[in-house]
Amino acid sequence: MSLNQSDRMSLNKSAGALIRDLRKKKKISGEVLAGFVGVTQQQISRYERGETELTLGKLQEIAGFLGLSFWQFTDLLYSYHIKYINKK
Repeated sequence: MSLNQSDRMSLNKSAGALIRDLRKKKKISGEVLAGFVGVTQQQISRYERGETELTLGKLQEIAGFLGLSFWQFTDLLYSYHIKYINKK
């Protein structure tokens, strides 16, 4: 089963919101995260707004920098995504 455009967009928004919330909770700037991941601060902003799809590799790097394994991040993402879907 493949995701349609709308489902992919909402998943991107959920992932971005989770990254933003975790980053802010840990008091990490977008610029610091960008430097670690090897992208611009503007790209981090696009990820956090759900405007750009994250690759699994970037997601794993970001999760690790935020102190989570990839699997811990995806567990949290599931909850965020359910909340996002229910807001619609």
